[in-house]
Amino acid sequence: MEAQTFRTFLAAPISKIIEKKLADLIGQLKLAQPENCVKWVSAQNIHITFKFLGNTPLHQAFQIADDLDQFLAQQKPVELTLREVGAFPNLSKPNVLWVGISDISSLERIYSITEEICSKYGFPRETKPFKPHLTIGRLSRNVSGTNSKKIGDVIIPVKNTCFGQMLLKEVVVFHSELRPSGPVYTPIRKIRIGTEG
Repeated sequence: MEAQTFRTFLAAPISKIIEKKLADLIGQLKLAQPENCVKWVSAQNIHITFKFLGNTPLHQAFQIADDLDQFLAQQKPVELTLREVGAFPNLSKPNVLWVGISDISSLERIYSITEEICSKYGFPRETKPFKPHLTIGRLSRNVSGTNSKKIGDVIIPVKNTCFGQMLLKEVVVFHSELRPSGPVYTPIRKIRIGTEG
């Protein structure tokens, strides 16, 4: 009998203060955008992604978490600054809308060890460079070039916004459940950064 699998990923949640600020930003951008052009991320679902595991047996997700715990227990909580609003690939032809993260060297170490641990369990390493960010929206399919440019123009006035700082204290194994109303992310294992508290 095959083990039951769950759609899982490893990510770091954002603080409630930052979540509120991003909710306000998304609300502001919704009012300014051309109608029905962007699928906005619910602020409570915004996170820093380290690794998407896909359909994974629960025991394997926990093994990865155990290994990652040994590394993160030796680290200190990470102070991050959230600033700038942008788009991939660029504001002229936006596809993914994001908020940027400064001071990413500690995130890069967490990402690197996560990749190393996951590869040990047969997960392929990412081929794209790690660009930590907070996704706030994705353009809908078949958006016209004119509306795409309008969305980029909407971003420009808020491009240099600073949303403040947050202390990253944990990495979480999330179960992702896709529903018609949007994805639901449920934490199934929390891994603390550092040993204090």
